[in-house]
Amino acid sequence: MGIYDAGMRIINNPMAMAVQPRQGLILSLTGTAIAWAAMATYFLVVPRWPDLRDSGVPSEVLGALGVVLGAGGLVRSFRARKRRSLCAALFGMNLLAAGFLPVYIHWLSWRIPSEAGVVTVGARALAFRLSDQDGRPWTLEEFRGRKLLLVFFRGHW
Repeated sequence: MGIYDAGMRIINNPMAMAVQPRQGLILSLTGTAIAWAAMATYFLVVPRWPDLRDSGVPSEVLGALGVVLGAGGLVRSFRARKRRSLCAALFGMNLLAAGFLPVYIHWLSWRIPSEAGVVTVGARALAFRLSDQDGRPWTLEEFRGRKLLLVFFRGHW
């Protein structure tokens, strides 16, 4: 299939066109940048929105896009027989970045301790000693008889 002129000669045959070796490198570099940006955005941007923090879907989708672009660059580099090792290394970096996200989000971050040792509402607080922003130590006993609000955060980030 192709485009023919009036004398039935092929002018443009997409199947016969040579693959540009630079296109493979550009796709590989773009895919690597996107995959690593996906990982960076999960740790730097997503924590600002608690609704996205536990799902990580936007970052995973962005990482998958980086892998697809990197795979396209790898295929083009092998067809052109140029820069194959560089594109393969970049694709490996894509897989590392995009593969780490689902492992971290869905396996490592959910391995937090169980709720068995969590303090319940109305329970007596354990004695502890903490320093304030000026370095002065405070104990819970110092607040006996006064109202005190204790806030406990249970996060996985």
